[in-house]
Amino acid sequence: MIELLSREEALACNKTLASYIVDLQNLLYNPSLSGNLLEPGEIYSQEECDESNKEMTEAYEKKKDQVSVIPIKENFKGRIIYTFSEKEVNRYLNHLASTFAILADKLQWRSVIFLLDYSTPWLSQKNDCEPVQKALDYLTRLGVNEDFTGGFKVNGNDLKEFIQQLFWIIRCNAALPYCFFSGENSAFVGSICKQGNFHFEFYSEEEKMKLEKTAKDIGMIDTKVCDDILSNNGSIEGRQIIV
Repeated sequence: MIELLSREEALACNKTLASYIVDLQNLLYNPSLSGNLLEPGEIYSQEECDESNKEMTEAYEKKKDQVSVIPIKENFKGRIIYTFSEKEVNRYLNHLASTFAILADKLQWRSVIFLLDYSTPWLSQKNDCEPVQKALDYLTRLGVNEDFTGGFKVNGNDLKEFIQQLFWIIRCNAALPYCFFSGENSAFVGSICKQGNFHFEFYSEEEKMKLEKTAKDIGMIDTKVCDDILSNNGSIEGRQIIV
């Protein structure tokens, strides 16, 4: 089953995920912290800077998630990156998606919540790469429209296909924000990076130990370096930043 959620609904499903995304938003998108504020000089006057900085700040205040959060930094228990041994992209993707569905089942995540780290429409970037086009069509069939910035609540048999489609969007649509996930009510935050590796950050030692054991049992490879074993020259076929 796949359920479309508003951003507020998605964040309400998991306080750890909500806190992580709100903190990250502040670091990446708040113009006063991200280094995006203009300063007067040879190019811009003080008046031009003030006007531009005001517009950027107002846009951020409008788009950021306005939800109550809990402190999580002091509960941080470490991070792990997992990969797989296949080097052919379709075999790798099938293994990644199948294994993730098994992991979710064994750890009894009732549902998995997926959400971009900023209020940007999922369909905002077009891409002429065929697998990405198919992935965007898949989202459209789920009911995603051009304005949808919310999240997905996924469980059961739909989890494998959802991961297979999400992989291509993350790998190739460089203009989108990062996508994070967590099990409903779980104390971790996960992501799939553009290299196709799983990243986990833990805020519960017990949950970290359970995931480590299960991941080892089902053949996930704990790697210390986030390499792209699917690329021979470091470039990612189909990756674009067209908006």
